[in-house]
Amino acid sequence: MKKSDQKLVVIYFLTDLILLNFSIFLALFLKYGFSSVAERHRIVFILYNIIWLLVVFFANNRIMYWRNKPGSRVSIQIRSFILFVGIVSFILISLKALYASRLVLYGSIGLFFMFRMIIGYIVFRIIAIFRRQGQNIRRLLILGAGKLGKQLHDFVGDNQDLGYQIVGFLDDAGSRALLGDQVIGDIESLDRILQTRDVDEIIIALPLNREAKIRQALERADYYGVRIRLIPDYCRILDRTYANGSFGDLPTINVREVPLDDIVNAGLKRIFDVAFSLMVLILLAPVYLVIVAMVYFEDRGPVFYTPIRIGKNGIRFRLFKFRTMSQNDDSENGSRSTVLNDPRVTRIGRVLRKYSLDELPQFLNVLKGDMSIVGPRPHRVWLNEDMQHDIAGYMTRHYLLPGITGWAQVNGWRGPTDSQTKKVERTRHDLWYMENWSLLLDIKIIMQTVFSKKVHENAF
Repeated sequence: MKKSDQKLVVIYFLTDLILLNFSIFLALFLKYGFSSVAERHRIVFILYNIIWLLVVFFANNRIMYWRNKPGSRVSIQIRSFILFVGIVSFILISLKALYASRLVLYGSIGLFFMFRMIIGYIVFRIIAIFRRQGQNIRRLLILGAGKLGKQLHDFVGDNQDLGYQIVGFLDDAGSRALLGDQVIGDIESLDRILQTRDVDEIIIALPLNREAKIRQALERADYYGVRIRLIPDYCRILDRTYANGSFGDLPTINVREVPLDDIVNAGLKRIFDVAFSLMVLILLAPVYLVIVAMVYFEDRGPVFYTPIRIGKNGIRFRLFKFRTMSQNDDSENGSRSTVLNDPRVTRIGRVLRKYSLDELPQFLNVLKGDMSIVGPRPHRVWLNEDMQHDIAGYMTRHYLLPGITGWAQVNGWRGPTDSQTKKVERTRHDLWYMENWSLLLDIKIIMQTVFSKKVHENAF
């Protein structure tokens, strides 16, 4: 998810809560004036907020909602409110002891619906202005310049407020009549375009008999870690996770759709990460201080080593580690891996590495938002490029935040990647985790990291 889209989700979510509570206050004012809020009305505040949160989380896709046409958005709003009213009515009938004015109970919902429609429209118009200025844009590369490609072209041109921008079309020479000079190359030039242009999504609008070209495009998109949609249904040629979606009135398959693309799942994981990291940093503060002192007094050198690593969406960040070597690799371009009995490792460093204590400062990276507690381990720049060339689908692991520990590590695939088998197995386990994420799986991996001997087999 683009960072600008994440900000929109937060803005819309907070706006909903403000409007809901303002509507209840206004309904109370219209009924009772400025008198104090009764206990039964405090329950209304709590009840309505909880129910609306459930409706939003389980009945809305907030990102797709704000990239839908106006009619679709109104339809989604109406369905959400019908569901909201239904749940409220069921609970109020069940809780017969909760007596409150109908003006308060249902008038507040009516006010909320009205305010949300009005404010939602105003907010969307403001966003549309920014989108026309080139902000909050999703850049599309479309494979196929036939009738489907022309439909996509017309849809984007007629709905500029939705925040899509076409980089260009790729198709073979015989299929360019409809879009002419907007075709910027053939399918074989996909690599060149992805290397030289900013592309957020690839939309494949090729006919079914072009299966070889479609497979080639899927492979290259995975190689560069670019999201894909297919029009129409190509389920039979997919061997990876996907979800049904739509682009205007056209059905699509969102390839490599993973559980953490869902805003609820991503929110739960982030809350867990922050809470767990704060707990570790507070409870283990004395341990941190002891390690700092031991590292410093062994050779009076720096306490931390902060190499550059590759994170989510290929973004580079500085990873925090306790220094364990007397002579570290260059923090950005280093390529010398640690080996068994490496003479660079200090006496204290050997103990820290054996029990993974040198990784403890990475809980600060989690709080910063560079990492998660559980996820694919972040690699050095040179290793990332090496794995990208050697392992199919490797770059798709960058859909997620990197982790302090991960599914590959607890299954013994930690340490040097000095063989093709190690590279393949680490990537395979990372992609399995990405496609099968759950909060319980994260907790399981954390427990195995702490208690399993397999995790420390290749620690040196």
